[in-house]
Amino acid sequence: MTPAATALASEAHVWFISLREDVRARGAAACRAAARAALDRVVATYAPEAHVVHRAGRRPEVRGAPLHVSLAHTSALAVAAITRAVEIGVDVEPVRAAPPRAVLAQLLTDRETAAVSALQPSARGRAFTRAWVRKEAVLKAAGVGLSLDPRWFEVGIDRPPKKPVTLPGGQVATVVDLAVVGHEAAVAFVGAAAPIVRVRSDSTLTRTGVTPLPGALAVR
Repeated sequence: MTPAATALASEAHVWFISLREDVRARGAAACRAAARAALDRVVATYAPEAHVVHRAGRRPEVRGAPLHVSLAHTSALAVAAITRAVEIGVDVEPVRAAPPRAVLAQLLTDRETAAVSALQPSARGRAFTRAWVRKEAVLKAAGVGLSLDPRWFEVGIDRPPKKPVTLPGGQVATVVDLAVVGHEAAVAFVGAAAPIVRVRSDSTLTRTGVTPLPGALAVR
């Protein structure tokens, strides 16, 4: 591993990456491939000897170095997260209008559903999206994905996020919100404490069909 990997023992680095227009124009498969290539490049920054195994429906796995990674993307944006400290999960979504209350109740806890529904209509979309990316990040960190019903644990909608998040069976996770214009994003860690979260960028990522996105930051 490179000297840059030393900090990952107590830090998590999150890379926000804007997918180029020509990649977006080629559709979902091209965006997914570009996001995966960006994660490969990020891992190589810390451990050039390692490689990432990408499998549909499962979190990426680093072989050849003791690194934990997670990847999420939309049609325009990818987020890659990496650490040596603990299992990690990340998610990002563009802010959209909140679904009807009946749909919220299938995705959020009763208390979260009530909290979103009590807001002004103009604020519900961001609050729902914030709760959803937190849940996705926690599920990824725990390694269970949507096999665990997201109604079974609570992340809340307020800032800062609820700490720690308790999953069925007693496992706990810690969530850190990430700020990026037009989106909600979160990174989660298994355990009752989070490592220091730092946002990174690198112009060499343009080789993979993506460009670094400035202005993103961690919000505790």
